[in-house]
Amino acid sequence: MSKKPIVKRGNTPDYEVIMVLKPDIVITYVDSISEVEEKLKSLGITAVALDFYKRDTMGAEIEKLGYILDKKDRAKEYNEWCKKYEDKIKSLVDKLSEKEKPGVFIETTYKGLSAGIGTCGPGSTEDNFCTMAGGINIAGDLTKAYPYVDYEWVLVKNPEVMIKCPSLMDWGWENTDEPENEIEAIKNRPGAESIEAVKNNCLYVSSYEFRYGMDSIVGLAYWAKLLHPEFDLDPKGIYKEYLEYFLDLEYPEDLIFVYPE
Repeated sequence: MSKKPIVKRGNTPDYEVIMVLKPDIVITYVDSISEVEEKLKSLGITAVALDFYKRDTMGAEIEKLGYILDKKDRAKEYNEWCKKYEDKIKSLVDKLSEKEKPGVFIETTYKGLSAGIGTCGPGSTEDNFCTMAGGINIAGDLTKAYPYVDYEWVLVKNPEVMIKCPSLMDWGWENTDEPENEIEAIKNRPGAESIEAVKNNCLYVSSYEFRYGMDSIVGLAYWAKLLHPEFDLDPKGIYKEYLEYFLDLEYPEDLIFVYPE
């Protein structure tokens, strides 16, 4: 990958590079398909809209990619593997009553111009994760996918679980220093001792890596286990299966993906 030409700078495709490469198709995000399609029309290049980061559309998109790349059997195999674990998580969550679903505050570190704490609202991947994992996102009824909220709002909502989601990081943490610092920072905020999640030590830090993309089924399994430790799930085992079978990679035993486990 490091030797391949870069065809995108920030959020803008480099159409001159694309023109030189003369690809058969260009795959882009659903939100940007209209613009990209218009730009490439005169070049005779087909644009295809596939996101590959939303858990609820991943299966259909992988199936389409299987047709495009003539890998229909491999795409089916991947989708069936994911569905096996999605169905298991759904069966566990379906047995819960509404009272058994904890209120969850998801904190992000996305940088924006707004003051306050970044969180995840309706339409975000994390909101979808939370619901599928058997939680109730306390920001789920806000108007934006990635809004900012006042800390006082969090105190009033009094979540039972808090998950910190750094937006930029390496594959995982090499030691516990950084995730421990994230948790300590939450505990040291004024009035934090009154929050149920802090009282009951239900504070977690979750890797960015498996929240999006083809390994997002792993992230869903981890979140379900965080919210419901009693669930019969083995997220680490699922991650090993994914890496070893689909990517021919060894599971990195020295990295931390969720803290504390």
